[in-house]
Amino acid sequence: MRLKPLLSGKRVSIVGRAGSIVGTGNGPAIDAAQVVVRINWLLPTLPEHEPDMGERTDLVYTCSRCRTARELAKALDVRTHRISGGLRTRVSRQFFPKRKDYRVSTGLLCAVQAIRYGAKRVELYGFDCQRSEHVQERTPDGHNPKGNKARTWWHLWELEEKAWRWLIKKHSTVLIPDPIFREVLK
Repeated sequence: MRLKPLLSGKRVSIVGRAGSIVGTGNGPAIDAAQVVVRINWLLPTLPEHEPDMGERTDLVYTCSRCRTARELAKALDVRTHRISGGLRTRVSRQFFPKRKDYRVSTGLLCAVQAIRYGAKRVELYGFDCQRSEHVQERTPDGHNPKGNKARTWWHLWELEEKAWRWLIKKHSTVLIPDPIFREVLK
């Protein structure tokens, strides 16, 4: 799927799965965007979560391991975009060239691509760099959205926070974190 035509010039909501989104009432703001992107999301969104997470999904943006998320999205006729390991590696090296052990998260990579493809405004919801458990349970294909603390699925959250801070500062007029994520990044 080509992302540029979908994102260029648009107001985009990127929705992660951090449990800290529950109780925020962000659903209407998320759904008001022209494009709603969910990161590794298992569809459909549960009705009890819609007030906080919205109900619309225009794109499920996934890592290579999230086969279940792609299959569920396809069954509901929702577009998906699977990132390549090569792209993840290239973007990771842009942030920390000497760290071979750091891999940007799928959410950060999605934000980078939204900016590169000319999104007018990118609003971030449901991100907290593993401060809370994910809203969804482990998927049958092994992706552990609750976070396997022993392995943290390839992400070094301290470095991830630095990367987010740099990206948001550089693109402060385009990239807008929700209040919870803004507090995490202070």
